[in-house]
Amino acid sequence: PTLVLHGCVLKFASVMGSGAHLRGVIRTSNGGQLSFVGFNLVGTPVGNFLLDDANTNTKIMMLGKLKENEYNLSMEQENSIQEKFKLENKPYIFFLSTIEPRKNVETLIKAYEYIRKKEVDVKLVLAGGLGWKYKTVLDLIEKSEYKDSIIMPGYISKEEKDYLFKNAECFVYPSLYEGFGLPILEAMINKQLVITADNSSLPEVGGQAAFYYMETLNFENLGEKIIAVINLSDEKKKEKIEQGLEQAKKFTWEKCAKETLKIIGG
Repeated sequence: PTLVLHGCVLKFASVMGSGAHLRGVIRTSNGGQLSFVGFNLVGTPVGNFLLDDANTNTKIMMLGKLKENEYNLSMEQENSIQEKFKLENKPYIFFLSTIEPRKNVETLIKAYEYIRKKEVDVKLVLAGGLGWKYKTVLDLIEKSEYKDSIIMPGYISKEEKDYLFKNAECFVYPSLYEGFGLPILEAMINKQLVITADNSSLPEVGGQAAFYYMETLNFENLGEKIIAVINLSDEKKKEKIEQGLEQAKKFTWEKCAKETLKIIGG
């Protein structure tokens, strides 16, 4: 018999999708073959991968290194995205993932309020779909005195994602726990500075190319790290971006798929 699971989420797929994760269908057959047909969050097919786990001897038929994303937006497209998200040519901090407790968005919002009170005039863009227990995040935003500067576009297109990565002050990913943490690699291949938590697999994935803050729930620590990164010299920012591109090259689709298979297998 063939088992078909619809709506599965693969953590490695955020580097190919237009949002936090890539969703699709996982199929297994008598031969122990596991295949994944992936669609990004706007419904475009982006991959058909074969994971051969027969006799517990895993073979991943998906190769190729992560590489720098190509930015091809016209000025007209850029202006349209600016207007759509009401960015008003102001600097902003970027987050991209599912809005759920594990992603620690509440700490990011509190850190944002902290830096605003220190007169750091930036917006906060929280992109990605609403996950489970998202209401606490919406309630926190509604109560914030800076709510008009917090933008929640929901699912975004690839063009919107490319623009938001390219023009952000930094990408912040304060997750409580990650099995692999590919969103920070996605930021790196989009030549963006990364701030993330010092926990689970995140330091391994980010290496020396990411900025880390201690005590994952400490919004003041996160806020101070954001301020420090924003105030870096152009030379230091360029150096970190180059480190990020080199860090991403260490990871292949094969490695990503293996980590995903571990997650699927528990």
